[in-house]
Amino acid sequence: MDAERLPPNDAELLLRLVRGMTEIDFSGAFRHGLSAQELMAVITALPTRRLNELTDRVRLPALPAEQQRQHHQRQRLAAAIAAAREGAEISQAELARRVGVPPAEVDQWETGVTQPTQPHLASLLHELPALKELLEELPVQPPPDPRPSR
Repeated sequence: MDAERLPPNDAELLLRLVRGMTEIDFSGAFRHGLSAQELMAVITALPTRRLNELTDRVRLPALPAEQQRQHHQRQRLAAAIAAAREGAEISQAELARRVGVPPAEVDQWETGVTQPTQPHLASLLHELPALKELLEELPVQPPPDPRPSR
């Protein structure tokens, strides 16, 4: 049943229940008892950023180390842009207007599909002062390899 169709009190209770679950309980509730088709429907309903994270977890181990490193850098930049924009409390459309790009381009930057050009990055730094700090905090090394050692 869709949370939008539930009476407000039931929807609030469900949100509290899910937010209070541990990661193991939450994942177990969705992995067990759902057919592959039902589980795929849940997965594809995720926000784009979360869906991309899952897809990356599947694809990344097969890439050469340098491509993995580049991917992690793109994702860290994407997360920093999104966090800075959200912290500034402006929409993607408003940021796009200020930077002079279509709104879809801001979405692509924030999901790591593309990266801003140098002039656009300069505009982003001007429009989102917190972005500079977030970029300075980024780790230099990529995260550890998720594959087990042999």
